[in-house]
Formats: sequence, structure tokens, C-alpha cells
Amino acid sequence: MIRPLKSFLRKCSVEIFQFFRSVYRMVIDLSVPSQLFNRFKISPDRSNKLASSSFIFEVKFNIYRQKILLFMLVNFTLGAHSPTPSDDICTGTQWNQSGMTVAGGKGSGLALDQLYSPDGIFVEENGSIYVVDSGNNRIVKWDSGVSSGYIVAGGKGPGNSTDQLNYPVDVVVDRNGTMYMSDFNNERVQKWSQGASSGQTILADLVFTGIGQDDEGSLYTSDWTDNQVKKWRKDEVIGQVLAFGLNVPDRLYVDQNRSIYVADRLNHRVIKIVEGTTQSLVVAGGSQGEGADQLDSPRGVAVDQSGNVYVADTNNHRIMRWLVGATSGTLIAGGLGSGSNSDQLNVPTDLQFDRYGNLYVADSYNARVQKFIIDNSSC
Repeated sequence: MIRPLKSFLRKCSVEIFQFFRSVYRMVIDLSVPSQLFNRFKISPDRSNKLASSSFIFEVKFNIYRQKILLFMLVNFTLGAHSPTPSDDICTGTQWNQSGMTVAGGKGSGLALDQLYSPDGIFVEENGSIYVVDSGNNRIVKWDSGVSSGYIVAGGKGPGNSTDQLNYPVDVVVDRNGTMYMSDFNNERVQKWSQGASSGQTILADLVFTGIGQDDEGSLYTSDWTDNQVKKWRKDEVIGQVLAFGLNVPDRLYVDQNRSIYVADRLNHRVIKIVEGTTQSLVVAGGSQGEGADQLDSPRGVAVDQSGNVYVADTNNHRIMRWLVGATSGTLIAGGLGSGSNSDQLNVPTDLQFDRYGNLYVADSYNARVQKFIIDNSSC
């Protein structure tokens, strides 16, 4: 019964998060039990029986308080609020092989219903998609079900002013709607508050590619200058090196345990770095090719609740899944050669799940974002 309940709560909207935060503020107050007794005009000291009942009530209340706090820590993080993949995803889950276009798909262009080499995506809890429209030097937000997007950052031509971007490649959004983006050609990370007309440089002088955020608000970046992955705690300007000696590291994924998964592009693999360590473990690929045990220049990675890894196998034009401990992957989407049909991809660069387990892919050379619907009957 717990699993369906957790699955349902993960599918709640951001507004429901606000409710649970209010519950958190109530239950964290140890005086609540006595407040409840006062509300019902019951004195815990009225008799030994009532005093005993009060003690039992308070013990049980504190147990449930800890459970609620633990649930919130696991399910409602304070950092990035991209949906955690649903518990409904199992090792046998399949997705519709034909994708539906949810952004772009009208050829490369500058119009708001077009994209030009979209590199990264970020899916919100409510289904809205932030698209890193790299070739147009902007971030465009597409609400669910619409036929065009609207600019939320950049879009004023390539440049290094505070209101400009120059080939951005990745973005992460926190619960306040603040965006953090890797501004590739400007060698900086920009912080862009919701509704702002310009951004603020918070990290500079590295060719930043992937960017992620954990529940404490720390940022994680990969860069091509030092070929490293770094962790940047809030308000710190010196990053902690988590991985080095990589070969053009690209996008990364931060899981709920703060383990980091990195698409190590020209090593044709995905590595995992467990929090508190600098030791990396290869969890997908390791050699270049199109075999089930190989990858070719992977650029994006996502991870489900069980720790299974999903890879944008870019030059193979496919999405692959690697189960925990597996030595080879299975095909999830694409894999039919580069093309623009609904069952094809052309240089996929990023991927994310929504709260229902549907898969979104930045199909870069097709100038579109594709959505692959989960088959819930496959589990």
C-alpha cells in the first residue's frame, strides 16, 4: 500500500508541495500534541489514565512526525524540481516506440514554434518543458499542450551581456523558478530569476557543459576546460572536484542520494560517483560502437528510482537502458538510424522523465523535443 501512495504523491502538483511544506512546519513543532489536547479541552494530567494516554499519544505522534519528515526529505527536495521518475517504472517497462513532438518539429528556425539545435531540456512537475534552444541562444519554455513557447532567458542574439547567452547547452530550475544555465561559449554559469530580464554570472572561466542541483541547493557542473566534475556549495566560489581525467564530460544527473551520473562523452561511457567519494564506477558503456554493450559519444543521462541508467546514445541515434549491474543495455527508443520519422531520432542530446514515467528526448538535429509514452501494462 505504501508504494501506490508514494507514487500518487509524487504525481501531485507543485501546489501540493506547498501543502506538505505547511504540514512539515506543523509537525516539526514538538508542542503540537499538547496543543491538540488543549484544543479538545482534555487535560493530560487529569488522571493517571489520561496522563498515560497523553504519553502514548506523544510517542506515537513523534514516530509519525519522523516518518513525515523522512518522506518529505525523500520526495520533496528543496533544490531542482524536475520530477523523480515514477515508481511505476520497473525493469520490464516499455515505452511507445513512436514519439510525439511536444516542442518544435517545424524545421530549424527562430520563430517561437521552432527550435534550432536544442541541446538540453528540463521537465517541470506540471509538465512544462524548458528547452535549451542552443542555436537561437535562448531558453524557451513550452507549457504542456501548447503549439509554441515563450522566451524565459536570452533570445537577443549571441553575446556576453547580462541579458544575452552564447550557445547555452544545459539548464536546471529550482523550486522558486530560478534557472541555472551553462552558457557554453561565454564560459560561465548564469543564474536567472523567474521573470527577470537578465541574468547574473555566478561561475566563470570554464567551458561548462552539464549542470545539476541537489536537495541542498548545491550545484554540480561538468566542464571541458579541466575535464572535471565539480560540486559548488551554495554561495561558494571554489568547487570541490568529484571526478577528473574525463574526456569531454557532458550532461550529468543528480539522484536523491546525491550520487552523480556523468556522460563521459569521448570515453563512450557513463560513470557514477557516490556522494562522499571521488571514486567513479562505470555503469554503462566503456567502448565506442553500436553494440548493446557499447555507446558512441553519449551526451545525456537519467536514472530511475531503482538506479537503472538511461542514456542518450547520441551518435547511435538511440536511447538505451542499462539495468543496475548489467554489462549491456537494451533499446528504449530510436535505434533505426538517423531520421525524422516518429520512431527515429537524429543526434539525441538529452533526456528526462516526467512524473508519470513518460520519456522526453531533445532530438537536436530534428529541431524538436519528442515524448515517448510509458506503457503501464508492461510491468
